[in-house]
Amino acid sequence: MSPKNEDEVAQIVSDIRSDLTDFELMRKHHVSAKELRRIFGELCESGILTKASVYLRPVFYDDTMDAEANRQSPRQNLTRLLPIYEADNPENKGWLIDLSETGLGVSGIDVVSGQTLNLTITPEDLSQVELVLVKAECIWTRSLHPEAQPISGFRITSISDQDQEELRKLVRVLVIHDGVNHP
Repeated sequence: MSPKNEDEVAQIVSDIRSDLTDFELMRKHHVSAKELRRIFGELCESGILTKASVYLRPVFYDDTMDAEANRQSPRQNLTRLLPIYEADNPENKGWLIDLSETGLGVSGIDVVSGQTLNLTITPEDLSQVELVLVKAECIWTRSLHPEAQPISGFRITSISDQDQEELRKLVRVLVIHDGVNHP
């Protein structure tokens, strides 16, 4: 779907400005990640939105979503951001934006590809889930705009059995809490 009339354009612009995540935008407007990126570009080119209003949102386009079929573990795109920080350097913090049994998508943490970090996921107000500690290697990192926070993909290299169970519990709680129906 490409916004064809003024009402569709106004609705998508309103949704972007109200901080819907890319996942929520794609679901609501029935578009793929690639189509959403094209819509962002068209809205910026036309002057309806600025690049900053698109790329400084908490979660922006992640082209690894197009590679979902290549994943060994299904990814759970989160409809709410969860704080995550480097355990050895708590000032290096960001947001968990998606997760699977074997990896994490993170926004905001300073890291370079190949670097391994000890990461702490803080479930905040989800009292039924404890902190989750993982050791993870950065597989890729990029920033889509000079002023935007980096987005990084991590492969979990080490996790205790207890933290693995907390990670699974976190996914279950988020799926139930957010009313998202995942297969």
